[in-house]
Amino acid sequence: MLLKQKPQALPEHTDLSPLTIGNRIIWKPSGLHKGRGVYALTDFTEGEVIEQSPVTIVSKAESDLFDEGVHGEPSIIDQYLLRWKPQVKGQEYCLGHGFLMLYNHAFKPSGMLRQDYDLTAISMIAARDIKMGEEITFDYDCDIWFDVQS
Repeated sequence: MLLKQKPQALPEHTDLSPLTIGNRIIWKPSGLHKGRGVYALTDFTEGEVIEQSPVTIVSKAESDLFDEGVHGEPSIIDQYLLRWKPQVKGQEYCLGHGFLMLYNHAFKPSGMLRQDYDLTAISMIAARDIKMGEEITFDYDCDIWFDVQS
């Protein structure tokens, strides 16, 4: 849920309300060549749920419509699909909502994803203690198609 009040952090923004979830995380520019990223507005302890996001299930057949074999290069949608239930036909992938698709990759991440099949959701969990202001990342666990920036 997006808040209508200004969080107490990151003073370079004058109105953060459309950019935050629960005064706990924010998305903002994340530096040269990284685009946007998600940052902590509070400290998180290892194992704590940072965000729980609903997902939309995408079948392999649907994902093939976005694949490079059809369009010559991967579409933007293809770059944002996550594995869901690869062993179940029609439920191989998902597209995350919330800030789920804004977290950047890191080989030594601060967060990790956890699927909740009953809720059709994925949670971002603190993989270690995270300090306020720190970027929250996860390991994409796939062949990386871009240069990894620190």
